[in-house]
Amino acid sequence: MKKYIHNRKKGFVNPELPTPKGILLVGLPGAGKSLSAKVIASVLDVWLIRLDISALKGSLVGESERKMREALAQIDAVSPCVVWIDEIEKMLGGVQSSNRTDGGTTASMFGYLLTWMQESKTRKYIVATCNDISDLLQISQGALIRRFDDVFFVDLPSLEERKEIVEIMNARYKTRIFSEIAQSMDGWTGAEIEKFHIASIYDGTQEAFENIHPIFKQNETLIEKARNWAKMNARLANTTDGEAVQERRKIK
Repeated sequence: MKKYIHNRKKGFVNPELPTPKGILLVGLPGAGKSLSAKVIASVLDVWLIRLDISALKGSLVGESERKMREALAQIDAVSPCVVWIDEIEKMLGGVQSSNRTDGGTTASMFGYLLTWMQESKTRKYIVATCNDISDLLQISQGALIRRFDDVFFVDLPSLEERKEIVEIMNARYKTRIFSEIAQSMDGWTGAEIEKFHIASIYDGTQEAFENIHPIFKQNETLIEKARNWAKMNARLANTTDGEAVQERRKIK
């Protein structure tokens, strides 16, 4: 995904090129999707704006739709920018039952978002994150997903990536955890490795390690289902262990 984003930077530097629309990041909580959105804004060297759709909902008739239009207009006014929509499936939950539950407000807001993503000509890059792709596939029969250039599946970090995360956390928290411990962290997310480093400061390495319960162990079936879907329908954001080794050999 890093290479992909660096290639798309041309669309923000050269006004003669078509501006890339954005990507949807699908994967486990704690795998780095939100962090990726922040890094993408840094790579593209543009503003980062977080669009919190749920915060736009009001109690008065028409208020939510008005706030949505105003928010999207403000984004257009400050472009070029990266628009970060975190856990988009939760923000748009209830679209299908909107007419019954909220008088059609959620569905109307969703309609404004779809139209804006399709019709707005300002230079912006939309990065949306999603924990469960099945919810989005049901919303508008995939119309939202078609608004993105690509869908990336953010898998659990490979061994080489876990080693890098351990070293990054060592530098951040002044810990001295050997990177070899990453071999015992198969199935851990980056967030769980960070949690381990923090806990080790107070409880020691052994106790901290024993008290981390990876989300993968609790949701293994769902994760394997998501991986199988991604093989046919998405690009992989990170490398497998084998690919990581091959890349290191190429560099040498």
